[in-house]
Amino acid sequence: KEQIILQVGSENTPPVCELLLPESGSSIVVGVGILFEGPASDANVSSNELSVSFESDVDGVLGDGTINSTGEVLFNYNGLSNNEHIISMMVTDEVGSICQDTMFLQVGTPPTVTIDEPYNGDIITLGDSIIFQATVQDNEDQPNDLTAVWTSSLEGEIYNGPVTSQNRTQFFSDTLSAGTHSISVQATDTTGLISDANIILTINTPPD
Repeated sequence: KEQIILQVGSENTPPVCELLLPESGSSIVVGVGILFEGPASDANVSSNELSVSFESDVDGVLGDGTINSTGEVLFNYNGLSNNEHIISMMVTDEVGSICQDTMFLQVGTPPTVTIDEPYNGDIITLGDSIIFQATVQDNEDQPNDLTAVWTSSLEGEIYNGPVTSQNRTQFFSDTLSAGTHSISVQATDTTGLISDANIILTINTPPD
């Protein structure tokens, strides 16, 4: 993150500004609206005499932000391309002096997750071995760069490991307790974007 102040004229005090939200380094889902926020002020003029613009080093000019009477800059944008972006906020005063602040954003698509086995609503006898398998895919990352975590609503985490080169996360278990479990698998890509899938599984105790 880098802040640049450009001053025009020796008697003019340039604006001050800071781009605070979202946090630099954040991962954003492509197509989702992003609210950029931060303070801006100038010792010589009121806030309504400042202009604010936003740019991406990849997508170019994004548009103009608004600044309220308390000096809070707001800019909402949902059109960033699937890429890594350096976002710049430029605040300009009445004589052209500029304050610039930047942040880094990763924009991408989260993985897709489909539970293949067991099936939603399955009833399994207590102590039987169960195969848990899901298909995980991501548009940007290789399968081995993805991680998967399986959890049970009754027992917490039951498996944690990388996705195979065949886009599979798979393990066996015969230790689930009796009851109705909500089974969830959550996949995370290298930028921190997450998707999950869920099923209901009943572990049944046979009669004596």
